[in-house]
Amino acid sequence: MAILFDYDATMRQAQTLEELAGKIKNIADNDLEEILSGINQGWQGENATKFLQKGDAMKGKVRISGEDLQNIANTMRKMAENIKTAEEQAAAVASRLTGGGAQNPSSGS
Repeated sequence: MAILFDYDATMRQAQTLEELAGKIKNIADNDLEEILSGINQGWQGENATKFLQKGDAMKGKVRISGEDLQNIANTMRKMAENIKTAEEQAAAVASRLTGGGAQNPSSGS
């Protein structure tokens, strides 16, 4: 059974996740903060306080989601590097064992 791994595609997917993580964190840090600040200036009372507390909690959850996506992207990169290194090492061993006839399985990456 052959295992096929596309290093370049994985790195592109990690980059896409990283960009999405940045956008999500920006929404939490800027957009939601701006909205909550505006509400705080225009709405007073017990209900306003409760709403703002829930808004702050939601902002925190959105930010954590962005950080989680960033961590996933970082993990994908590390795993891709580990797989690529292992394939290169396996190809080198196979090449030595067969007298140089084996090809690097990730040579197209």
